[in-house]
Amino acid sequence: MNVVANDMEFDKSVFQNIFRELDHLITDPQASPSFDGMSGAFKFADEFSKHLIYDEDHPESLLLPCISLFRSLWGYRQSLILGIPRSELENVWNATITYAPNWPGFQPKRCSPEMRETALRCVTESEIFSTALDDLNERISQLSRQKRKS
Repeated sequence: MNVVANDMEFDKSVFQNIFRELDHLITDPQASPSFDGMSGAFKFADEFSKHLIYDEDHPESLLLPCISLFRSLWGYRQSLILGIPRSELENVWNATITYAPNWPGFQPKRCSPEMRETALRCVTESEIFSTALDDLNERISQLSRQKRKS
């Protein structure tokens, strides 16, 4: 059986390794939320294991599944807080609850309506981020067209 995260399918064994790591992360009571541009949601630094992504002992094959998993988790949590659950992310959320119930991202305070203002700020930041990417894409296209003409 495979796991789908952000429309990408991964072997379940890959996620089992990641879930094992997530379940052993320690919640940092001093951690504060920050914006994640790719998910458009907030995250806390203690919610992911940097060595899963950067450690030489872990295969590069974990990078994409980790990023997809985190984007799905952060996006789904934010959608719950805003009262607009994203059903396409629910399976990843539920699988993580099952296999990594101690993940710091499941802390009640981080999933509560108290985070609504933070979530709304992220929606605004996401719109700004998206506009900036669109502008960058347009500038790159213009430069490309100019180079082809010359």
